[in-house]
Amino acid sequence: MKKIIDLYGAFVEPLIIITALIIVMLGQNEINLFFYWISFGLLLGIGLWRLRKPELYFSLAKDKAFLTYSVFILWAFISTMYWSVVKVNSIITIVTFLIGLLSYFIGFTDDSKKSLNVQKLLLILGSGLVAYTYYQYFILEIPRPMGLLLNWNTHAAFLAMIVLPWVVRYAVNTKINLVKTYSICIIALFIAFAMGLTQSRGALLILATCAFCLFIIIRRQHLPYKQSLFFLLAIILGYMVSSFFVDQTLVQRISTIAEVQTYTATDAGRHLLWLPAWQMYLDRPFLGWGLGTYSVLFKQYKAPLTNELGHYAHNDYLQFLLELGPVGLLLFLAFVFFIVQKLYYVLQKQEGIFSAYKTEALALLIPCIGMLIHTFFTFHLYHLSMQIIFGYYLGQASKCLQVEQGIWVNNSALKANKNFLWLYRTLCFGLILVVIISGFSAYHQVKGQKANTYPEKIDHYLKASLFFTASDRYEALSARYTAIQLKNMPVNAENSGQRQQVAAYALNAVNRAIEKTPLDAQNYITKIDILLSMHAEYSEIRAQYVKLLTINPYLIDVRYHYAQLLDVNGQHQQALAMMWEGWGRINKGTYQKALDYLLFQLELNNKYGKPEDSLIIEQLIPQMEQLMKDKKSGQYVFFKSN
Repeated sequence: MKKIIDLYGAFVEPLIIITALIIVMLGQNEINLFFYWISFGLLLGIGLWRLRKPELYFSLAKDKAFLTYSVFILWAFISTMYWSVVKVNSIITIVTFLIGLLSYFIGFTDDSKKSLNVQKLLLILGSGLVAYTYYQYFILEIPRPMGLLLNWNTHAAFLAMIVLPWVVRYAVNTKINLVKTYSICIIALFIAFAMGLTQSRGALLILATCAFCLFIIIRRQHLPYKQSLFFLLAIILGYMVSSFFVDQTLVQRISTIAEVQTYTATDAGRHLLWLPAWQMYLDRPFLGWGLGTYSVLFKQYKAPLTNELGHYAHNDYLQFLLELGPVGLLLFLAFVFFIVQKLYYVLQKQEGIFSAYKTEALALLIPCIGMLIHTFFTFHLYHLSMQIIFGYYLGQASKCLQVEQGIWVNNSALKANKNFLWLYRTLCFGLILVVIISGFSAYHQVKGQKANTYPEKIDHYLKASLFFTASDRYEALSARYTAIQLKNMPVNAENSGQRQQVAAYALNAVNRAIEKTPLDAQNYITKIDILLSMHAEYSEIRAQYVKLLTINPYLIDVRYHYAQLLDVNGQHQQALAMMWEGWGRINKGTYQKALDYLLFQLELNNKYGKPEDSLIIEQLIPQMEQLMKDKKSGQYVFFKSN
């Protein structure tokens, strides 16, 4: 039996970890919560299996980095429960960080054999991702391949984190094995070539961090440098070869970092994400908006002429500041400080042989530090795949350093403690119950997304909301479906009572949805439709339009209908001013709606505006009609300067 358990620990557990990682990557295409749930269940199973042996993690209480990261997550949880503006986003996002912490625990409780097996499997996975990168670029002709991670920066960084522990391990190894060294060199070359195809500039920061740390350790410990040169040349060669295939070389892309784009740009630009993020922070500077809320706030703050979608701030430190406030950022910076402190200890000059534990810690800490530097320009820490590998590396590196320093203690006294066993079994029962319940909700949440009809969607979202009460999907879809039915009901004296009942139900549902997710524009659209169907008071309808256009000022169709409402109620100048506010912004949708907007604005302006403004509108109408001949919808901007 012991041999079977040892076999399980040495091969099966690492395989489960990599399987969990692969499942997360496969679920990236649709942010499939059910895939995330499977991954979380697999990792939690390993964590609970390890939890039964306190001697494996007794010394984890002495790890300041782990403790600080735990407090950081606790602060994020408090933020989610008490002041997050979108609790459902915060809950889903905090699970990503919890899985990172769980991966840290798993890494810490792994022995060297299991850790090496995990890294070998990662190398195999990396080879598969490299092949897939080549397939995407050369066969599918994707100009910037993203692998399975839906972002070329994350994909390149992930590949770097896979190969760098092997590069560092063999670079500082005094016992040279030429076959293994050349093998790793070849793998590094192919991975560098794949990274070059992604055209990621930021991933070079991880490689540069590795080169810098290797230079210091080789110089201080008087280690052989030939292996490092082999690896460096292999990586440089990989990037050089990739430059012959890409449209824009890495040197050209690096040179664009210093270029400042204007707000008339309609392309990517970090400042177009950072400036709105800073403004978000200034509007709520003490406690923040709540974890994972940047994306729902972005439309309110973004530059009018940017195409940025604003899913993330592309600077995790800035995003922590606006979402969790100064306290959250300081806690995370303390976590980073303790990680850097670990690396500093390893890089210190040491008399005698550079120990195997220090070598392993160095190999795992370097890519983690590189990732933390790179995440000044991207969103690695919000990416579950990166959290898993990042957390695992840190856990194993911390374990190695504790063994090296004599801190790690194999304390088996708690093993036979009855109180501990009772607590362990209770915790297992509770967590397994949570996993089952969350799996039920995740399954129906995904089924609801894929359902084709309102009744099917509502049924699945109702089941999902039984245990995931923060989600507004059931209330939102119920209200929307009821609003459609309300519109189709005949207006007469016979069914006025029934209409009132239906409207009351719909309003109650949409108000609950707005209470749960106050920044979802669609909920306000639904509420406006209900109020209009029931001929509600003008002031109440107008208040909903104001909230809606505050949340998302880019809804050109909403502006059109709001202007009609203002005009009908005699507020002609306000209607005209509100329509002019739709100018100078990037709009997306059908050109017919844009044409209707311009025609109505021209009608208003002819009556209540300036004649010269009417000429400007008249010039745009033929242009929009010409666009309609080519295609039905697209992107357009109304420029008053025209």
